[in-house]
Amino acid sequence: MNLSRHNYRRTTLIFDDQEKLATILSRHTQSSRVLSVSPVSTELQSQENLIIITPDNVNRYLGQEFDCIFFDARKGFDVNAFTAITGTLVGGGELVLNLSSPLANQLKHNKTAYQENQTTSPLLIRFVQKIQSSLDEQQRQAAAGVNSDKHAEQQQVIDKIKRCALGHAKRPLVITANRGRGKSACLGMAAADLVIQNNKQIIITAPRKANVKIFYQHAIQQCLSQQKTKSTNDDSANITNSITFIAPDELLNNKPETSLLIVDEAGAIPVQMLQEMMTHYNRVVFSTTVDGYEGNGRGFDIRFKATLVKKFPQWRAATLKQPMRWPIDDPLEAALNDAFLLSCATEKQLPPSQAKLDGAELQLIESQSIKFQSIVKSKLHQDESLLRQIYGLLVNAHYQTRPSDLDRILSDKSLLVFIAFYQKQLVATALISEEGNLSVEQCQAIERGKVRLAGHLLPQSLMAYQGDVQAGEFKFWRVMRIAVKPEFQRNKIASQLIKHIEKQAANASVDVLGTSYSLTPDIIQFWYQLDFKCSRLALRKDSSTGSYPGEFMKPTSSSKAAAITSFKTALSRFERAFYYSMTASYSTFEPAILLCIIQNQFNQQVNQPPEKIIADVLRYTEKARSFEMVEWQLHQFIVWCLTQVQLEEKLSSSEKYLLIAKLLQNKPWQTVIKEFELSGKKQAEQAVRETIAKLAMLLTSQ
Repeated sequence: MNLSRHNYRRTTLIFDDQEKLATILSRHTQSSRVLSVSPVSTELQSQENLIIITPDNVNRYLGQEFDCIFFDARKGFDVNAFTAITGTLVGGGELVLNLSSPLANQLKHNKTAYQENQTTSPLLIRFVQKIQSSLDEQQRQAAAGVNSDKHAEQQQVIDKIKRCALGHAKRPLVITANRGRGKSACLGMAAADLVIQNNKQIIITAPRKANVKIFYQHAIQQCLSQQKTKSTNDDSANITNSITFIAPDELLNNKPETSLLIVDEAGAIPVQMLQEMMTHYNRVVFSTTVDGYEGNGRGFDIRFKATLVKKFPQWRAATLKQPMRWPIDDPLEAALNDAFLLSCATEKQLPPSQAKLDGAELQLIESQSIKFQSIVKSKLHQDESLLRQIYGLLVNAHYQTRPSDLDRILSDKSLLVFIAFYQKQLVATALISEEGNLSVEQCQAIERGKVRLAGHLLPQSLMAYQGDVQAGEFKFWRVMRIAVKPEFQRNKIASQLIKHIEKQAANASVDVLGTSYSLTPDIIQFWYQLDFKCSRLALRKDSSTGSYPGEFMKPTSSSKAAAITSFKTALSRFERAFYYSMTASYSTFEPAILLCIIQNQFNQQVNQPPEKIIADVLRYTEKARSFEMVEWQLHQFIVWCLTQVQLEEKLSSSEKYLLIAKLLQNKPWQTVIKEFELSGKKQAEQAVRETIAKLAMLLTSQ
């Protein structure tokens, strides 16, 4: 690593003149790496050392390094792309931010107070203000001193990686750090040592091959360094032969053998895929960025680590705190963290005496001590402490919270913010998206598939998937996020907050309150307990969670008669198609998800099968009928049994999931054998028959 370069602070230049940009570019030699990010065609001329991309393509270049970055914010500001790509700028490099002339003049004359009708991103203004305060400093001078601790810290992480590869199996290592801390460098150097010293074969995976460019650079550099020190004849080509890059989907499809699996940029890979990697491979190192929260970064931190604790209690953690790509006092990093709250976290937890509440105190909190209120945008602009607390709660609770959410919180009039206080302490928050109130013309265009509006998820879903043209005319509130402080969870504060929001929705003449979440049994149960009903299951998994989203809705007390009719029609269509869809569209869903919906939404709708069907089922249990002879009778029987508490509670979870997989989802026997880890078709058929026999015996004994 070029320490003479990386020990210089990074410079931020702000312009509204394109000619100046060309002048800046001319300062960089052919050996420099320059990146231009612009949503529109740029005036810059393409040349050998200049890469020109749109904000949508930023993720392809994470994990690389650049000496200069041009970021065009004249026609809009993609805050997610900006916060992500600035982490690739090396020490001594230049960030050139191109603003529109009106915004540049506004900032020049210090007209930065909150304005209700402002169209410029408030986060862009926040960043420019933060960075301008440091423009008078000698940014390009060397840092006061090089912190040698960062090299010791890096060596400790390298040693942990090697220990993971050579030590006990099934002890995954998780490396987390902010950008620029040298994660890829540590991975590359450790991998080289393992190949050269221990003859290991290593697989590295990442969202894109370009993400591991720095990894390979450091692996080869480490190899050459060892050759020079030991006067060996090892060829650095051995590194590329012994360390293989495989894309995540290909890796899981083929599951090739390896001494060590390295998962770089793990936060941008769906958690479900990470869990499968961890289960299959004995030695795995996961590395991810935790600031910026692009991709699935927080999902990794929130959901994946919970799985690690449960399945692999001896997992190991490592972190890198000292920056390697720039000096520790870099003003650009400080401005980014401050403006975009990239290092935002919740306030300190309550003392144990307050966090551990007994039953009496729980009742007091639920009924008396929690205060709810909505927050207007101007308040958030004026109260930095409150803004940090709200955003910190969301960041720590939600895998998908990104800087763009902060931007919406500050600027989007259709995004409402509700909070809950306990003893003057913020303990919960929720974000609500106002949707609907569309014109007849808009509704018709959406229903015909000619247009798709930003936002308006729930009404557009009813129009596009249910064919309800009128739905877009009604007023919706959608719960986008809800977060509760960890020490206050399981006190029903989230439920209380939703009930408060429901009352406010009724007061605002909202017709339908709804939500869309990636489904787990706990989440489904939460919404059913609040009397919401499932109106749609998405057929494509969320790219961040690896789970299927579902939509839940309920009419408010102020709903118009037409809106209630629309809601009931949507439920009816969903419910009529549900069991058919289980054999087709829902065939890949987890049985636990489907079971939770069956028990909560269909418990009053299924009649007991006729005696003839029950007789056929009994003949099957007596082996007088084959499975194929009574398959549809078994289907009818199980549909009813799963809604009968006195019957289904006698079965284990695995028994219920087995019946759903085979009889309701109609999965092939080979799929059932694999999913339930059975020895073959004979054992699978026997397991199904014995489970149905148990239900039949319970029924006849009543």
